[in-house]
Amino acid sequence: MSEVFFQERFVKIEHNTDQNWVEVVWYSYQNADQLKSGMDKVLELLSKKSLSKIFMDMRAIQGTFTDANDWIAKEWIPTANKAGFRYGVLTCSDDVFTKFATNDLIKKIGTSQIKIFCNMEQGKAWLAAQ
Repeated sequence: MSEVFFQERFVKIEHNTDQNWVEVVWYSYQNADQLKSGMDKVLELLSKKSLSKIFMDMRAIQGTFTDANDWIAKEWIPTANKAGFRYGVLTCSDDVFTKFATNDLIKKIGTSQIKIFCNMEQGKAWLAAQ
């Protein structure tokens, strides 16, 4: 079961109460402001519910978001870690620009906390096992 925490045309953020993690679905093209706004809401839910895991469905994103990657790596991740974030999953997108941006982000933050999965069920299984 999931409880919707925040929804806009570019993102839906839920508390997956069965798995007790944040579940995020990104839609369409993302600009840095939208991405930051959505990530701030993820952080808010993470803190409010004392959650440690995030599952991000990025299959529907199109385009690049590399202009937000430094902010995510240098500001958001450390703040999220202080709030209790431990593990995350990003799903693959078919969009070549989104793949580039995702790979750029992983290079900046590493893969100890966050893994990329092209199969949603495998990603969810990995996250549930953490």
